[in-house]
Amino acid sequence: RFERRLAPRTDESALELLDEVKRVMWDNVGVIRTTLGLKNAISELESFRERAARLHSSAFTKESAAVRDATTAGHAVALAADANTHSVGAHCLVEEYEEEEQDAAFAQS
Repeated sequence: RFERRLAPRTDESALELLDEVKRVMWDNVGVIRTTLGLKNAISELESFRERAARLHSSAFTKESAAVRDATTAGHAVALAADANTHSVGAHCLVEEYEEEEQDAAFAQS
């Protein structure tokens, strides 16, 4: 009840922002990454961090705290992935042209 009095509709916005964070992380910071995708993710996540901070300061809920934490963690992961230029383990960095070739080959099959 206390959280609802503080922010009646904030939870919905926090969940929508969290969905955006998940989409950016999945699309650009997943197992197969490109330099351009990582740069775009970092930029988007910086914007999300600002939005999440404003959201959390205007309405202190567990959902707003969760999205604030997720944007901070996602941004840190994207920065670390961008700094790591070696492909080891399950993650790999591919050049944009390689990704386009893979997409074209997949579309033909």
